[in-house]
Amino acid sequence: MVALAVVLSVVAAPTASAGVTNLCRGQNDYTCLSFSGYSANTGTWADTRYPGAPNNHNCTRYVAYRLAASGVPDQGTWGNAGEWLDRAPGTKNSTPTVGAVAYWSPSWTSSHWGHSYGHVGVVEAVHSDGSVEVTWDSYSDGLAVRQRLSGADLPTNYIHVDDAAIARSGGVATNNPEGAFDEASSPSPGKVKVRGWAFDRDKITSSIAVHIYIGGEAGTAGAEGHNLTAKASRPDVARAHNGAGNNHGFEQTLTTAKRGKQKICAYGINVGSGDNTLLGCKSVTIKEPNPFGALDKVEGGKGEITLRGWAADWDKPSESLEIHVYHHEANGKKTGLGKLTSTTERKDVNSSQGVTGKHGFDGTLKVNITGKAEICAYGINKGNGTNALLGCKTTTIQKANGTSTSSSPPTSSAPTSSPTSSAATSGSGSGSESDSGESASTGPVWNYVCTAMDQADCTSKDAAIYFLRMLLEIIRERLDAASAA
Repeated sequence: MVALAVVLSVVAAPTASAGVTNLCRGQNDYTCLSFSGYSANTGTWADTRYPGAPNNHNCTRYVAYRLAASGVPDQGTWGNAGEWLDRAPGTKNSTPTVGAVAYWSPSWTSSHWGHSYGHVGVVEAVHSDGSVEVTWDSYSDGLAVRQRLSGADLPTNYIHVDDAAIARSGGVATNNPEGAFDEASSPSPGKVKVRGWAFDRDKITSSIAVHIYIGGEAGTAGAEGHNLTAKASRPDVARAHNGAGNNHGFEQTLTTAKRGKQKICAYGINVGSGDNTLLGCKSVTIKEPNPFGALDKVEGGKGEITLRGWAADWDKPSESLEIHVYHHEANGKKTGLGKLTSTTERKDVNSSQGVTGKHGFDGTLKVNITGKAEICAYGINKGNGTNALLGCKTTTIQKANGTSTSSSPPTSSAPTSSPTSSAATSGSGSGSESDSGESASTGPVWNYVCTAMDQADCTSKDAAIYFLRMLLEIIRERLDAASAA
């Protein structure tokens, strides 16, 4: 800690403090400082200008060596460590930068370490939380350490003799990105908002890349990656980091396929030599953007089906949804049967899902199919996302009483994936919308028959078959009546 070995005979070792984290601590050896090439005999002007104690340890010798190792010529001597604030060249201030000389005043060492010779070290890193990483050597007790300091244990001043030269001479020759991950949230289903800042001192005024991972840290199986650039204006960063400039912020809303509780991590991507920096990780719950729910029950009747279930959409969690019903045939064909609306109150759903409003559906649709059938219900999307299959159930549908005339919806093919909001017909049968491009039949006779069928897309062939079936039904009824008589 002194310029000359004879100045000090005994220096008390620093006592433990809450503001000190020892990253490396050695005594009477150079292990923690060996990254810079520092040793008992460096062969530089530092050895003669700042000789160490009998064990060749001295704080001033270490800092002078860092300058000499990068080619700075002999500077003479600036005295004991406590004299450097007045005698050493360069700017002196309270702003830490990588490569600066960390300076503790004689009054600080007197109150904290019990001697008034002052102390110097090297700033290796400056962290976003205000802490500073330093290395230093120590006269007499032979301590050589690497520490992370904060609060009252921070240096009292910083001397910028030649920051770049000291940085070149050892472990700070490479600058890793600095920054902070300020926010991660899910403002809407399927979306993640991230906000923070980052820069790299190798190009301190340039905007750098930031990588966001959803689903774990980089390298986690299945983690989803997104690339951003930290270029948004952040005057607060410019004020806190001298020379950095304003354009180091990032704030963006991302679309993600991840659902549920997810770990989201942000990395500052290194420029030049060095490594990428983990800026932080946060936990966020991401909701499903598509409709969700369940088809609880399907009951077949005579020419009709009754469906019960529920559906909701996080984009509109208090609103009712349309439910489109389809017949999934064995050949892959999907036929629209009708639509319902979730207008029934389901307290169990609201309680378990955290939604409000009416989300249950319970309704009956007239159908023109018989036998065993697979019936499927789709929730029709609102906002972000797509329509979603709520479920399928198999039921048996009996033939309706009387004639086969019904209010059934069209029998044309449904969409090959999930239905659109216009693909199915209303449950009341008061109108229908065809999914196919086939035109309705022409001619007054067939129009009459098609009207009776309530089938907007029927052709002359459909009408003829229907007409013959109706005649056969009448004949069968007459024969049955004659037999009964």
